[in-house]
Amino acid sequence: MSSDRIFFFCLFSFLVGIGWGLLFGEHLLFFVLLLSVLGIAFWTAFRVKIVLAGFLFLAFFSFGALRSSHEMQFWQEEKSNVSREFSGEVRIIKEPVRKDFFRSIELRQESCPKESCLSKSILWEAPLETKFSLGEKMSFSCSLKKAENFRPDFDYQMFLAKEGILWICPSGTGTYSMLPDTGKNFPSENLFLLKRNFEHALGKSFPEPEASLAQGLLLGGGNRLPDTLRDAFSQIGLSHIVAVSGYNITLVAELVLVLGILFGIWRKQALWVACLSILFFVLFVGAPASAVRAGLMAGVGFVALQSGRLGKPFSLLLLAAALMLFLNPLLLLYDIGFQLSFLATLGILFGAPWFERVFPGDFFGKKILEIAWLTGIIELFVVPLLLFHFQTFSWFSLFANVLLLPLVPFAMMFSFGAGLLFLLLPGAHFLFSVPAYFLLTIITRFAEFFGSFSWVSITLFRPSILFLFVWYAFLIGIFLFFEEKQTRKWYANAFSFSARR
Repeated sequence: MSSDRIFFFCLFSFLVGIGWGLLFGEHLLFFVLLLSVLGIAFWTAFRVKIVLAGFLFLAFFSFGALRSSHEMQFWQEEKSNVSREFSGEVRIIKEPVRKDFFRSIELRQESCPKESCLSKSILWEAPLETKFSLGEKMSFSCSLKKAENFRPDFDYQMFLAKEGILWICPSGTGTYSMLPDTGKNFPSENLFLLKRNFEHALGKSFPEPEASLAQGLLLGGGNRLPDTLRDAFSQIGLSHIVAVSGYNITLVAELVLVLGILFGIWRKQALWVACLSILFFVLFVGAPASAVRAGLMAGVGFVALQSGRLGKPFSLLLLAAALMLFLNPLLLLYDIGFQLSFLATLGILFGAPWFERVFPGDFFGKKILEIAWLTGIIELFVVPLLLFHFQTFSWFSLFANVLLLPLVPFAMMFSFGAGLLFLLLPGAHFLFSVPAYFLLTIITRFAEFFGSFSWVSITLFRPSILFLFVWYAFLIGIFLFFEEKQTRKWYANAFSFSARR
């Protein structure tokens, strides 16, 4: 077994263990560990490869199961305490988010005795009129409560748990007084100030709703869009363009790489600059799960190129997932964005090589055909999960992506130029804002027009867990079968060519 396959196998075993620990806890785990010990002894004595493979699977499976079961056990035990009084010093640890009836602010206690500190964060449903910034410190008092599951098919408690939130200060409660903070600013605070200034520059460069779309494309977050436009994007299957994902990060990394080479930087140096730009961009947009996953995968890929080795894409995807789930195992079951981004990337990795095999060479319209091809493959991977969570399917998304995705890179590039020039040379930003406004208007008008029709999406049945397992096993099996067939064909051709020589 090659080192690449061993690495892939270990990562896969770890991910399976994470899922086992979340679903079943530590049941039968002692038995698994016992088999691992016996496997070591047997392999040491007889050196059988299949025993080594079994040992590696059990070892990494056990590690993943222990990690996730301990995390799950902590949150299950914490559910027993339903309320508590709190008074102390807290700090805002994430950018406040405006909701319909309150402003969502995440707080973390500090400057307290270790034994009395809250172990997790507080979600404060603050009044809409309040204005707070990331990193601000305050004296805060509230009668804290645990979240309640308001729908039988949605575990709101675990949805907050995967964000590290244990307590809620309900809307209309909570008193505070701001405290001077003499400490140094955190890097995240400085990034937040830079992000807020850039967001303001975009808001001044375009009218609404084009300004909100530009902010969503560059800074992430569909909540920036007006409600009607956000619903329209969801209706036609285009919400992903304003949720920072692999698509956005790939565009940023490619742009930085090309600019670096154009300005005379050596290719290897430009790769490191691209890695730093990925890290900066992920932090800049607030590090949502989709951005972290895409950033990890792209970053590892660039490091592999820097070292002279081409990174195995499937191993990179599993490595990114394993790193994220090691830090937060709850993402696997309770973060829909993580699930969708992982499956979408998996679809791209399976579908992209086959496009070049089916449509070799360059020809007019190839880029449009590639978007249609990859969109169709991605739909095969994400639609069953979307039906499981939402029971709705936007069949129109294939046409919307084919027509509008080619415009997105140019809209992002011109919007970024407009925002940057607004900050550096106010007035000169019109050089970029005019073409950006034209592209943004096409996207918004298209979404508003077609999103107003109910027939662009349909409501279907909710598939069972068993159906999902069978579907994805069949889908991945089909791709692997044809990939293996293609590999054998390549080796046969290479052998035939060598024999003729």
